[in-house]
Amino acid sequence: MSILKQIETKNTLTEAKRAVKMNKGIAHAAQVLAESNLGARCPNLVKGLESESKEAKYAAATLVQLLENTAEYVAKTDGRDILHEDAVNATANTMLTPGVSTLTPQVVDIVNVFYPQMVANYIADIQALDRQSGQIFTIKTRYSETAAGVEANDIVFEKATDGTYSSEGVISYEAASIEESGSSATEATITLSPVSILTSAEASVIVRAGSFIVSVGGKEVARDYGLDTKLDGVGGTYVVIGKGISGTVDAQTGVAELTIDLAMFENGTTFSAVASYDTEIDEDLIHKIQFDIPNQPILAKEHPLMSSYSVAAGLVMNAHLAVDTDELITNQLAGTIRWERDLALVKAVSDAAKLQSALTFDCSANGTNLTLAQRYSSYTTTISSARGLIQEIAGRGTVDFIICSASQGLVVIEQIEGFKAAPEAKKPIGPYLAGTLRDGTINVIAVPYTKTLAADQVVFGFKGFQLGDSSVILAEWVPLYLTPTFQAPNLRNHKGALSFYDLFINKPEYLAKGVISNFNVA
Repeated sequence: MSILKQIETKNTLTEAKRAVKMNKGIAHAAQVLAESNLGARCPNLVKGLESESKEAKYAAATLVQLLENTAEYVAKTDGRDILHEDAVNATANTMLTPGVSTLTPQVVDIVNVFYPQMVANYIADIQALDRQSGQIFTIKTRYSETAAGVEANDIVFEKATDGTYSSEGVISYEAASIEESGSSATEATITLSPVSILTSAEASVIVRAGSFIVSVGGKEVARDYGLDTKLDGVGGTYVVIGKGISGTVDAQTGVAELTIDLAMFENGTTFSAVASYDTEIDEDLIHKIQFDIPNQPILAKEHPLMSSYSVAAGLVMNAHLAVDTDELITNQLAGTIRWERDLALVKAVSDAAKLQSALTFDCSANGTNLTLAQRYSSYTTTISSARGLIQEIAGRGTVDFIICSASQGLVVIEQIEGFKAAPEAKKPIGPYLAGTLRDGTINVIAVPYTKTLAADQVVFGFKGFQLGDSSVILAEWVPLYLTPTFQAPNLRNHKGALSFYDLFINKPEYLAKGVISNFNVA
């Protein structure tokens, strides 16, 4: 078996194993929802698994896996099964034991509050780990052969072919001319030989019958008609017929021997030829692409946080304001972790994006004494330029998310016709979805911190076509773990929160960065 065939077989098996693993994960998630009360409390997970979209199924199955990871961790540390606890009894238990919260509501929070509000949903591919030290997968597609204007191992889409890589290969020939013949000669013979030809010891035919064409000055004058005369069972010849031309072409070597009628063609006439490989006879002549699906080793880093507050303050809030202090603190902890996750993600994406001078937007270029809409609506052309740059560098993709500062970039983008504010923009915390552009196809993420993203910088990005193809991958093990509240003798309540994850920059070529200069709202 050839090396390319071995690679192709290996890649096929890898892809098949991944599909089986994904389907197994979806089936397992459905079983978990059916056997626990998680499906009743989180109907969005059920809808995701029942969706026709593969992406929705995968996202729901991933979240169930993360919840299982959290449940396993809680079971080992607290001896409780949070996936099967009854929500009503858990709430009653909380009321009977002030200061000690149950984790069961937080399982729902992960699904309905913690995850949906993360800007990672619009930027990153989220992959679940089954342990702290695990693997994520990425996808790289390469050409296996040098042909059609590309080299072997070039990345598909990044290097453009001449349009024939997925077609049968063309055999080119060296031109041949009729040599000077005597005045009494009525015929001349010429030999047309391929410039180069792929050979295969197992193939009995290389040249496809009917594909050999002889031309003079770009005009066809003869061709073979697939009349195959087998020689010794190894190869064969095709009969070439044309007006004033006869001969044969060897199906194995591609060499053609032609007899030319000098009454039809003058001395010095130049003949050229082309032919096609016969991929039906020999599959090794088919051009191939190889799918590299490497497993990237990754370690989910530990991100701990602890809160501390007065028992007296909690009692006062519970008594006078009917506020569950523990629940309030829990939401603050979860919100802080989510907030910092988004900050880290935005910073990583911004650092990975290459600054492009073509994406500089001069706010003063349209003149003065204009409304903001008149001054800034033309920024839509910069977005189109970013789309073109991503397509040129990566060979594919578009702009489906924009990350900008809340103080400058968002002010400009809001003036573009068709901008639609998102509900999250009413009460923003940290990086948030400010709105959408172009009928919802571009998500605009606003960042209120110049330490995370400079006020004059804008990042344009493409999330990716499929799993493993995104610009950045968020590797999750335990998204959110909260400890029971501990009441210390010094009348202080303590509560811990923990998250295990890591970020992996996968395709920085899907990112581009621009600058907004001379910003002014006066």
